[in-house]
Amino acid sequence: MKLNKLVLILSIVLFSVSCEKEEELWKLQPTSGNEKIDVVDIGEDYSNVIYYKIASGTTFKRNLNEWDLAFASGDSENYVLLNGGFTLRVYNTKDTNFASASLPSTDVTWQWDNPCGCKDSTAIGAWFDVTNNITLNHVYIIDWEKGGYQRKKMKLLNVAPEYYIIQVANLDNSEFFYGKVIKNKASNYTYFNLRTSTTVAYEPDSKDWDFVFTRYRHIYYDEVPITPYQVNGVLINTKHVTAKMVYENEMPFDKITIEQASALMLSNRADAIGFDWKYFDFDTEKYIVRNTRNFILKDADGFYYKLKFIDFYGPNGEKGMPKFVMQRL
Repeated sequence: MKLNKLVLILSIVLFSVSCEKEEELWKLQPTSGNEKIDVVDIGEDYSNVIYYKIASGTTFKRNLNEWDLAFASGDSENYVLLNGGFTLRVYNTKDTNFASASLPSTDVTWQWDNPCGCKDSTAIGAWFDVTNNITLNHVYIIDWEKGGYQRKKMKLLNVAPEYYIIQVANLDNSEFFYGKVIKNKASNYTYFNLRTSTTVAYEPDSKDWDFVFTRYRHIYYDEVPITPYQVNGVLINTKHVTAKMVYENEMPFDKITIEQASALMLSNRADAIGFDWKYFDFDTEKYIVRNTRNFILKDADGFYYKLKFIDFYGPNGEKGMPKFVMQRL
């Protein structure tokens, strides 16, 4: 009898264990990787844009001047960014008549995107009334501040999960374009060239890159007047990557652990890495990399990495060749 009770108890225990939820082992962080040094070539004129995938070290190169506007590609997204690295700025005329809308001779307040990549901090702003599902019908003047191109005017007429509908023309209404910008769902943004009125295959698929070396516009909001300034730096993939800068004296690069990294509050701001990991030394007339700054990143697969910039020049002294060291934690 006692033997039967013992068998019964063991059967219950075994059944209970077998019903327990299995560990999701695929989520575990693997052992740390080897330290790796890499370099990219953005060109001495900074015209190259280099998309970078951390896990594989693969790159995808584009030319900065290929696009003017970036339309958010998500089904429910409707915001539009400017190519700040190509010196674009925008003025909202508040005029709804496309044919007559023009740039006033005085009191023009130009707007620039905030480099954070935030949808509520764009130069074009909230052009679509989501509550009432209608456009505000404002006509925008697009200006290449330093590019020497003819100004354009644009009206955003509608947005749907699959496309945007826009109007574009020169200020004298010549070279008129009316049509759809079909959303590229594989990428975060769909890129459009105002000078040719065509979409551009520009950004890699969203999960094929983690950060991009590019020229963009940083806005000094604490200055009077507010001052936009072109910089060369790194923007992260805000859909899949988070990052944070940590100081070397607080977290020495060689001693950063997975426990420290996972305890940090990382940011999905596009400029979480930014540009000021280097500075321009006017005495030597060269860029100097700050060795006091390290970066922690978390990629789309949930893996943590540490990254540190170590140079901005190539072996023959050519600028525009950022060198960095990184390691999976």
